[in-house]
Amino acid sequence: MDASGGLPSPDKDIFNFGLPIPGTFSTIDSTGTNITWTVLYTANLASLAPTFTVSGCASASPVSGSTKNFTSPVHYTVTAEDGVTTKTYAVKVLQANLWNTTAGNWSVGANWLPGVPASSAATALVFNFPGAYTSTDDLGAVFQLNQLYFGGPA
Repeated sequence: MDASGGLPSPDKDIFNFGLPIPGTFSTIDSTGTNITWTVLYTANLASLAPTFTVSGCASASPVSGSTKNFTSPVHYTVTAEDGVTTKTYAVKVLQANLWNTTAGNWSVGANWLPGVPASSAATALVFNFPGAYTSTDDLGAVFQLNQLYFGGPA
């Protein structure tokens, strides 16, 4: 029910999305309808079963924990408690294709698995080991850092 306690709630939001695995994370954009989920580079995109939570008394289709093929965006529809109000989310999966193997200078390609690509429009860097990271390269205007994960292997 809504805050007044009388009417069914129209809330239809996804609050978190993904798997509780170090190095994976998701971001819901400012429109609130697009989710970008970054997974390990070894993940099989054709068979992922993310979990998520929705607004109280809302339901989702597909349900949390359902195995889906994420080789292209997957759509999730959340239906509010009122049974009428819906919101559809498009979930796009990115694979974190670079894993740091040691703390230290992340400008050195040998410190990353499977190796730093010669060029990439979008590369997810996952700092897999705690420590100080430095860069000796002039990253210039082409580098944008928008998210850091400082976890470690479980």
